[in-house]
Amino acid sequence: MRAIHVFLHVSTLTCCLFCSTIAFTQEPFAESENGFLTDSVDELNFDSPAIAQELDSSPSDFAQSVVSEGEVVEIAESPLQVSQSVDSTASQAWRPVANDSNMAAKDLERYLSIRAGGIWLAGEESGFVISAAVGKRFRSRMRAEFEFAHRSSDVSLSESSFDPRISRMEFLGSSDVNSLMSNVYIDFDNRSRFTPYAGVGLGVSFVDFDTRFTIYGNDGGTLLDFADGLNDTVLGYQFIGGVSAELGWASEFIIEYRYFGTTDVEIGNGFGAPYLAHNLLLGVQRKF
Repeated sequence: MRAIHVFLHVSTLTCCLFCSTIAFTQEPFAESENGFLTDSVDELNFDSPAIAQELDSSPSDFAQSVVSEGEVVEIAESPLQVSQSVDSTASQAWRPVANDSNMAAKDLERYLSIRAGGIWLAGEESGFVISAAVGKRFRSRMRAEFEFAHRSSDVSLSESSFDPRISRMEFLGSSDVNSLMSNVYIDFDNRSRFTPYAGVGLGVSFVDFDTRFTIYGNDGGTLLDFADGLNDTVLGYQFIGGVSAELGWASEFIIEYRYFGTTDVEIGNGFGAPYLAHNLLLGVQRKF
């Protein structure tokens, strides 16, 4: 029995020594393995021009990293290069959109404009004008449009008389002129957002005059009350000058002066007189 006990003790001691030896030798082996990997990576001279040329980049654009336990050796691009690549890709993605917008703005040849303002005729007569036009640009600096305009004004005159039977004389009149005009413009392009232009127009005008003449007596009564209306169709023309200011890539604000006139309007008994008016207008133009 004693021999058996001695054999068991010796066997146990032998197993412990064997396990300790394996544990002791395993860790140096791992260290040597990691050391081998580290030395191998260090031997890859990343500063070498040949390696840099093979990787198609400069040595500073790459970094080396060794994962513990000797599992993976990775070569990753630097964040700087990735950022530059993303920025370049984004800028190239946005560039066609901007170019498309500019090309779309240049392709807008048609436009719609609306104007309104005041008119001043001979003497103290004044009124208002409104107009709408549809046009098209057929050259870089020239455009043409078709326009409808309405002008309205009122006249009121009252004068005393030297005749002892008459206290005063009163004249009331109103004029309405509707015009269909064809206008041609030249734009003076420049580097600012303001574009001066000049133009001429020719068309047909429909003139409507309503007049009333009244004479009042000293006794408070009415000695004469005469009303008449006049309609005539005549040739109309206008000279235009103005400035447009860009409000956006397809809209413009307009300030404009026009001198509008017609041929003689018949007022009866073979007599006639032209309709002449100064116009100052503000408006908006929209391209489409």
